[in-house]
Amino acid sequence: RAADCLHLTQPGLSKRIRSLEDGLRVELFDRIGRRTVLTEAGRDAAWRLIESADALHDKFVQLYANI
Repeated sequence: RAADCLHLTQPGLSKRIRSLEDGLRVELFDRIGRRTVLTEAGRDAAWRLIESADALHDKFVQLYANI
């Protein structure tokens, strides 16, 4: 499902996630059979990304409001 939303194959998405985890040196997901659940580190990373995206959005709004 996630792979479809990102226009990737499932193996391609899995490879990218593993690469990200290797680069960050942290496991972002617990893989339980066919189920995948965010780890605590994964939830923390997700919230940080959301906060960063929100901050970036706010900066763009400010920038374009002053033009």
